[in-house]
Amino acid sequence: MPTPNASFEKAQRIARLLALLVGFAMAVASLVNSMPTIWFIRSVGPFQAEYLRGIVLFATVLMVVFTRGFSYLAMEKRPEWLPLGIAADLLMIAGTAYVSYQFVVVNLQIQDALFFFAPIHSWITMIAVVISIALCWRIWGAPLALFGIALIGYYFFGQYTPWIFNIIPMSFHEQFPEDIWFNLSKGALGDLVEVTIFTVLPFIVFGAMLEATGVGGSLVRFAFRATRNTRGGPAHAAVLASSLFGTMSGVPVANVVGH
Repeated sequence: MPTPNASFEKAQRIARLLALLVGFAMAVASLVNSMPTIWFIRSVGPFQAEYLRGIVLFATVLMVVFTRGFSYLAMEKRPEWLPLGIAADLLMIAGTAYVSYQFVVVNLQIQDALFFFAPIHSWITMIAVVISIALCWRIWGAPLALFGIALIGYYFFGQYTPWIFNIIPMSFHEQFPEDIWFNLSKGALGDLVEVTIFTVLPFIVFGAMLEATGVGGSLVRFAFRATRNTRGGPAHAAVLASSLFGTMSGVPVANVVGH
């Protein structure tokens, strides 16, 4: 009969495999979303922002839960708390699915007609904030989570602060959902998420392909070879290679040149 530890390790392997599949799907979706028309191959994207951002958020949280969830923390620190950790992970997934769905629905309604936020939208935004802070604490530790809590506190109570720190009063049922969650431009799923989907993810995938196929190393060595007799040429090539190839693949240019 398998022990609880063996069963959990098996579940971990399955969860990590699922996270890998989700990450692969996100990478493919970002490439397809950014791909232009090439000759007879027509472009598929860009996909509708409301759907794409909600799905990317849900997929991201799935990857975090599958690889760094609270069940892992419970198994490392307090194995007897494993059921509580699993319940927290399931709650994170269910909560993210709900707030992502509401993000899509509300933004579609905003595009179609005049829309007024109701109190329920404020509580949906608060659920999204709590999930974000909890996952930040799980991944990066308490400092970033406490900073997020401080920012939310300042958002609501900044009107009582003195001098240059004083801000206009913010309403929980009016500005809060629009500013934090349901804003396609400046909200949590706003322009930064769009840049991540359109630019960052394809950039990382492209860099990983360069590193895996050896093309990146060849380009670096070619740059050094071509500039070896010019004044400052190798240094300039090293800086350019570090900023481009090293950033995309995460491999120091010295390692590539050393080969």
